[in-house]
Amino acid sequence: MCFSAQASFIAGGLLIATAVVAGSRAHRLDLDRRTKTLSLFPMLFGVQQCLEGIVWLGIEGRAPPDIAFFAAYGFLFFAFSFWPIAGPVTGFLAERRNLRRQLFALLIPAGVVVSLYLSFVAVANPVRPMATPDFGGHIAYLHGVEVIDGIEYIYCVTACGALVLSSSRNARAFGCLLAISFGITMWLFPLDVVPSAWCFFAALCSAPLVVPVMMRRSNRSAV
Repeated sequence: MCFSAQASFIAGGLLIATAVVAGSRAHRLDLDRRTKTLSLFPMLFGVQQCLEGIVWLGIEGRAPPDIAFFAAYGFLFFAFSFWPIAGPVTGFLAERRNLRRQLFALLIPAGVVVSLYLSFVAVANPVRPMATPDFGGHIAYLHGVEVIDGIEYIYCVTACGALVLSSSRNARAFGCLLAISFGITMWLFPLDVVPSAWCFFAALCSAPLVVPVMMRRSNRSAV
């Protein structure tokens, strides 16, 4: 989360705990693959938020610099490398209509390209997370680093596109929430803190994904 270490750890812990319960229930009820896949997202977002909690501790001088450094790169692994690929892959796996599956298959290599580019940017530029009044007190990971103009919008399309267009109600609702939260983040926050701020909002958007699992009584229903 982009506000404090305590908030990050609380959000991360709650997401991980609810995802573990939902995952166990999904396995016990033998639910379909796409329901199980979507129910994993809160856990992954929870891990990412816990990593950012460690980054906060490093910024505040309460965590060893080496641990905070690796936590920062762990956070950026999810933000830059994982989500641009996970979005289209999940949309592809959740889709049952052939035409849409073919379209989503095209988004996967696009996501890989975005992931590789952003990963290279992160590796090529030493990560020094900072939170100053200039950033509204939020964390900036790659302050001053030059990136391709508009890469943030390409990122959003690859990460959210297949989910937004999915025929699965749960996947589509999740994708729409992600896209809306991205727009709000771009409007409210400077670009330097968008990775931190949007991942917080995206983590919140993932929480409702466990609701269908917790309410399911049999494996007959489909998402």
